[in-house]
Amino acid sequence: MQHSQILENYQLEEINMEKITIAGKVHTLPFPVKCKIESVNYILFIVKPLGNVFFSENVFMFDSKGNYLWQISREIVDRHKSDEYTYFVDGKFDLKENVILWNWDGWKITVNSATGEELSYEFTK
Repeated sequence: MQHSQILENYQLEEINMEKITIAGKVHTLPFPVKCKIESVNYILFIVKPLGNVFFSENVFMFDSKGNYLWQISREIVDRHKSDEYTYFVDGKFDLKENVILWNWDGWKITVNSATGEELSYEFTK
């Protein structure tokens, strides 16, 4: 899939630091966008805390119509005593079912794309 097709499907109109516009809906995230991944149904953002701020609930999911779906839960963060999420599987990976995230502490966590529910976790360091 070409990048322009993805953007067309999403109608991702703007990313301006903490503000994102998807299909005409404007959302303000708590910090600037660090990275994003898009699929036919979803768009996932990881935000980067500024300065010395500790913020590990830094993953947000929206649908292609611009609706907010979920933010990585405090429960998941507390369970793994995790630091911020820094990476997610990209490339040939399809967000229709789940997303795989890694954090600074070495946890690999799989969550359901639609609900944000934790499906599995593994310590990788």
